[in-house]
Order: sequence, then C-alpha cells, then structure tokens
Amino acid sequence: MGSEMCIRDRFTVTAYQYDLSIGSFQLYGAPEFCRSRTGKKHNIVNLTGALAGQEWRIDTTKTDVICDALMPQEKSWEAKLNDAVMHGFVYGASDVLEDSLSRVGVSSWVSSTVKNVTYLGAMFTIRYYQHHEELLETETPEIASYQAMVAAGAETATLAAIQLAYKASDVLGHQLKQRGGLWQYPSYLLEGTKEAVSMARYSRSNPVNVVAGFASQTAVQLVGNSLVNTLFGRRQPALAIMNNGVEDKSKIVRINNG
Repeated sequence: MGSEMCIRDRFTVTAYQYDLSIGSFQLYGAPEFCRSRTGKKHNIVNLTGALAGQEWRIDTTKTDVICDALMPQEKSWEAKLNDAVMHGFVYGASDVLEDSLSRVGVSSWVSSTVKNVTYLGAMFTIRYYQHHEELLETETPEIASYQAMVAAGAETATLAAIQLAYKASDVLGHQLKQRGGLWQYPSYLLEGTKEAVSMARYSRSNPVNVVAGFASQTAVQLVGNSLVNTLFGRRQPALAIMNNGVEDKSKIVRINNG
C-alpha cells in the first residue's frame, strides 16, 4: 500500500510494508503511471529506499496511458562526444569538398557556396532526425516532424551566422594585413577572433567535446587534403602582382623549366 503527495509536476508515492515506509518514487507530469508512445520511456523517477536500483523491473507494457510530458534528460557524455565528433567530421569533409572543387577549376565563390550548402544541409538533416526521434516519445509523428524541423532550423541558422562571422573576420583580416603598417596589428586580433568563431560551432558541447570536434575536423581535413593532393597534385603558389586583391594577369611572373 502507498500514499501519494503532489509537488508541482511530480507526484511522490511512498510504499509501505507492515505500516513501515520501505521506499518511494515519483510520477513525473501525471498522477498515474504512463509511458512514451514508443514504450521506451516512462514517468517513474527518483526511486529511493528498497526501490532504488529497480528501474529495470518497470514494465511499460502494463499501461496504455501515453504521457503528455516526460522528465527532461541530460544527454550522456558519450552522446555529446559523438555529436561533437560527427559535427567535426561533417565540417572537415565540406572543407575538403571546397578544396577539391577549386582544384578542378570551379570558381572560389561557387566552391565556397557548395561547401556551405553541403555543411549546413548535412547538419540540418542530422539535427532534424535527432530531435524527431526524441519528440516521437511524446508527440504524434506529424507534430514531432514539425517541431523537429523548427528546432533543427534554428540550430542551422545559428551555424550559418557563425559561418558568416568567420568569413567576415577572414576577409577583413586579410585586407588589413595587405595594407601593412599599423593596420597589421588589428589583423592579428581578427585572426584570433576568427579562430574563436571557428570553435563556436561546437559550443553546444562542453570544452572537452569542443576539442574532440575540432580534432575530428582537423583529422578529416588532413586525410582529405592528402587524398586531394594525390589526385590533383599539390598547389603551386602563383607568383603574381596583386592589384587591390585582383590578379593582374599582365604582370604574372612565369617560371619555365629549362
């Protein structure tokens, strides 16, 4: 037999044996036992006393009541690490794609656009399916799809803003460095800002996972660029006089062998 007490969104149930309390648990969001639509989760939390550690014995098939809400759960560190590594892989792969396109004669603007579309499109898809799987526990497929799309869209918009800030810092820093003199000092600051912005794309994780994401990105770039160099040959620096950032082809210095 047991007694029940409500505290905001949790209903505490105390279990008794021979008039002695042997433990308790809480029902989250509803005064009755309920489960998620998939049956993978339920609303029983915080087991204490003799009930502690008995979560594995909870059988969600014993109820047909679907929870309106489930207790928010923090992602495990393994899941966060996997997210960061996957994010780094996607960004690194899109960077290698941009380099490959430029090697075969595609313009810089088109190469950069393809890179960003590929990167942001892949991240939107990944985030969408992650949110969708989670939302299916409490929502109908239609509502889960809509909410997952909104959440993934918001996160992708943030990544797009980071990409724009990174590009702006890179271009402005390069222009200041070209001016020389005292203008070089702000360019160094912008270089540091650019790297900080680059790290910001992994900021949804803790510092360890930020490092993991950046390490994954770097590894993919190194392997991918090595493969690109094998297929297309290493880049040869052009000896050219630049006029306001635009190559003056009439003044290119050519080196002929023999």
